[in-house]
Amino acid sequence: MAYAIVGESGAGKSTLASMLMRCGYPLASDDLIAVSFENGFGGDCRGPEIVPSYPQQKLWSESLQRLDMKIGDYRPLFDRENKYAVPIKDRFYGKRLPFGGVFELTKFDVGRVEVSPLRGLEAVRALYRHTFRNFFVPMLGLQQWHLDVSVQLLKYIQMRQLRRPSNGDTALQLAETIISIANRRNQDAARQSYSSS
Repeated sequence: MAYAIVGESGAGKSTLASMLMRCGYPLASDDLIAVSFENGFGGDCRGPEIVPSYPQQKLWSESLQRLDMKIGDYRPLFDRENKYAVPIKDRFYGKRLPFGGVFELTKFDVGRVEVSPLRGLEAVRALYRHTFRNFFVPMLGLQQWHLDVSVQLLKYIQMRQLRRPSNGDTALQLAETIISIANRRNQDAARQSYSSS
């Protein structure tokens, strides 16, 4: 399954994604996440899938330094001098994957990493908050469509908020938390599939 990490700029998404790759998990998309319902909603629908993008990650110079990567090895993105394009061909997953869930990464005044589920309207609001260019939704009169798609999506995926301390390096701890939750979710799905067959 694929899991999305969403959050505001500076939350630590790219650093966390890099740590997950160091733990042996490939990246399917960076910056934008395309979700597909191949057969529509309900009925014979297989559920939502993540559509892979391209084998590149964008990292701020601070993230490169934190991950012991040499800035000189990478080219800066044209519009931002301190953000760099990092090729990840050997750690890229180029096939569609079932969409398992979303982790909303946030910074708080907490002493340790905390995780809590997002449900109902809270989850719908979080999906809207992290929809790419969401200001177009009302401009195009797509509020009902977005709500309908969000509600259908939430029937298949789980959403959680990951709170991390505002200061300190918690990337490894966050990665381990996501891996543990994803492993439990995959085991539950495998048991459910086995019992229904």
